[in-house]
Amino acid sequence: MLSKMPKIKWLTCLSLILALCIAPLAGASASFNRSVPQRGAESGESFELKALSQYGTDLTELAKQGKLQFASGYDSQIERAVRTLARSAKNNPVLLGEAGTNRGIIVEGIARKIASDDVPANLLNRRVFNLNLETLFADASGQTEVNDRLAQVLAEVKSAKGEVILFIDGLDDLANEDETGNASLVNLLEAALARN
Repeated sequence: MLSKMPKIKWLTCLSLILALCIAPLAGASASFNRSVPQRGAESGESFELKALSQYGTDLTELAKQGKLQFASGYDSQIERAVRTLARSAKNNPVLLGEAGTNRGIIVEGIARKIASDDVPANLLNRRVFNLNLETLFADASGQTEVNDRLAQVLAEVKSAKGEVILFIDGLDDLANEDETGNASLVNLLEAALARN
């Protein structure tokens, strides 16, 4: 069965999963609602997840509600991604593969593990968001508005102080469409990763 499954390659430079600002927070537990200001785990600062809620989906919340499908055969890939996310450095796993390799299933598996507390202590109570690029681009009046939307999302991820794991499906499409003005989006993401 496993031999028939598409192979998924792993890299750590560009990222389809951005674990932005994720740092080990020993014993930290923070829970927060999508667009309601709450307290951060470490600093007591408040943050909102308004743009993330608008342009993305909270996979961890869906997992807690039992709304994510279970797919067997991806356990080793999910475990490997969880181990990578739990590291204190170089914790941005990248899932690359042909179309139909089900990268989203691996991310949903990570969300299910976090929802069931089956992760290392520094990943407990994290929230996994799937950023929908189609929603991000929808009804935008131009590239500047798209850039502003992405900047808002990244600012919210940063203000969450490591409590948010961001999955961006289709980042490879952004990288391939630099000629159309998406280079600035890739640069925003690259800068966010460089700070990690």
